[in-house]
Amino acid sequence: MTKSGSYKMTASWADVPAWAADTTGFPGSSLVGNGLRVQGNNSNATVTVALPFSGGQAGPTQQARIMINNNFVVNGPQAVSVGSGTLTATASGLSLTDGDVVTVQVTCAAGFNGWESTVTAGVGTYVRIT
Repeated sequence: MTKSGSYKMTASWADVPAWAADTTGFPGSSLVGNGLRVQGNNSNATVTVALPFSGGQAGPTQQARIMINNNFVVNGPQAVSVGSGTLTATASGLSLTDGDVVTVQVTCAAGFNGWESTVTAGVGTYVRIT
């Protein structure tokens, strides 16, 4: 799935909303709420997340994490003291079942409220299951 609108991060972990199914690159892709629905069973799946961001001020610390069925899977590396870049997270060797829902959450701790970074939209902002 790819991001269809920008999203201003908050100091608390929250789902990244406003996605679009990438049916061109991944035919049959579908969404459930803010998540990507797993198609079929896969005993060795990899989930990859890329979230370009910008606009952070006052040395923010940003991070993304992968969730499956609202359960924590893995944190990506922190982006510390930078106002722009790309948050990533990868989880491999996963056992996924048809109908599971993969979501991504982000957090951004900035020096002042309202100075958090914004996840940008576009084909470079994605969640993929392979």
